[in-house]
Formats: sequence, structure tokens, C-alpha cells
Amino acid sequence: MENRHCQYCGKKLSSRRRRDARYCPSSRCRVGGYRQRVKRGTNPAQHRTKEMQPGLKSNDRIIRRWQSTGQPVSKDAHCQARAEAAAYEVIARRFEDLRFEAMTRQCAARSPYEVSEVVVGPTERIYLPRNARCVGLALIRADCGGGAVLVTATRPPYRFR
Repeated sequence: MENRHCQYCGKKLSSRRRRDARYCPSSRCRVGGYRQRVKRGTNPAQHRTKEMQPGLKSNDRIIRRWQSTGQPVSKDAHCQARAEAAAYEVIARRFEDLRFEAMTRQCAARSPYEVSEVVVGPTERIYLPRNARCVGLALIRADCGGGAVLVTATRPPYRFR
């Protein structure tokens, strides 16, 4: 087994650390290493963000499976972009269907209440108004921008009952 050392402070790394570990477990060495890379101008470690592409991992697996059976196929940027555009079109149609279903339920459940609607950003806190008696909350998925929509209603005045 090879002796591995921290790239920042030079201390010996434990054999229980991951094979690709470059720094001590403390954040001091990781942050120091990052700052050194930035100062040297080498490309710092990029954040691995999940892109909003439908089924990207599974489509690579399927293509490899086709290739392993002897099918002469290769991944093409134009075909990939066109497939993604078509997939987003299918998703948009499904969202339109879901929106229509929600509006149909809304019309069926008419309410004489005074209703207010608030769109909350992904990093904002959701505050419930004090006079709210009825509530509806829809969370927005992170890959669609995150956040939530909060709909609140107050009880109607006695004359409407």
C-alpha cells in the first residue's frame, strides 16, 4: 500500500480515507488547497450541479447497451439536442394537462372566501398570514426553479354564510 500525504499540509493520510482523497479530513486543508489553486490560476474544482436534462444518465446506459450488441450507433450532438427538445415538449404538454386538471378542481370547489396568492422564492421563508383560515401550498421542484406557491383565504363575513 502506498503512503499518501495531504497536498496542503503534507501530513500522512489515513488508510481509511477514500483512495482519491487529496487533503486531510479538516476543512482547513481543503479550503487552503482551493485557495492555492485559485491563486495559481489552475482550474478550481467545479461544482457538480445537476442539469435539467431528462434522463441523461439512463440514455448513456441505453446507448452503450446498443453498442455492446454490435449496433453501429454513436451519440450525436444534434440528435441529442433534438431528442431533449422533443422531451421538453412532451413535459410541457403534461404540465398543461395538470394545470387544466387543477383549474377544473378549482372551479368545482368555488369558495366565497377572500383569497390571496403568494409566490415564494427558493431561498425565502414561507410566512402564513395571521388571518388565514384556509391554506393551499404547492411546492415547486428544485430542477424547475424551486420555491412554492401559497394560497390563503380568510373566513367569509357572516352575511355570506
